[in-house]
Amino acid sequence: MAILLKSSTMSALRHHARKGLIGLAFVAPAAHAEVPAVDAGLRLGTPAVLETGLTAGVGAGVSFGDGLVWGAHGSWSTATEYTLTRTVTQDEIRLRLHGGVEGRLGLGLARLQLGVGGTAVREVATRNQGARAGLSGSALEQIAWRLVPGGELEAEVGVHVWEALAVVVQGGPALHVLDGTHWGFVGGLALAWRP
Repeated sequence: MAILLKSSTMSALRHHARKGLIGLAFVAPAAHAEVPAVDAGLRLGTPAVLETGLTAGVGAGVSFGDGLVWGAHGSWSTATEYTLTRTVTQDEIRLRLHGGVEGRLGLGLARLQLGVGGTAVREVATRNQGARAGLSGSALEQIAWRLVPGGELEAEVGVHVWEALAVVVQGGPALHVLDGTHWGFVGGLALAWRP
């Protein structure tokens, strides 16, 4: 048996349904919105391009999920190496997308994550004693930029020290691809907000 409704009644039903769907569209994400985990701290590692030395700087990241996590992080670091003829300084900006697994036990937390992305390297090579020899411009100093693909597999352990605030130690192997593979390591000490 079919039920016939007046056109004014149908119009009112459509209007209320539309308002309900619009309200639901705003309320549903708010009800299920994830609070991201964030961390920031010191970063150390093997330079992306230099064959020796240690690059040191700062980094920060954000991640989502519980159990299975995903997110992004970035860091800036610098390294300087000296030879008899040149001083080479490299600034690195590492940008990574990451995914991994995370577990918690009481006040402790542990995470294993894989990050992939690119590393922008700014290299400044200066001739030692070049200014005293009267050199200037590109004869004295050369600046070059490179973009190097790379990634890290990092293990992370930490402990909550106050509510959701945790102290975290991170580290693991790193890989950059530039004229072959360049293996190294990356690590750090960070403060993390893990709600």
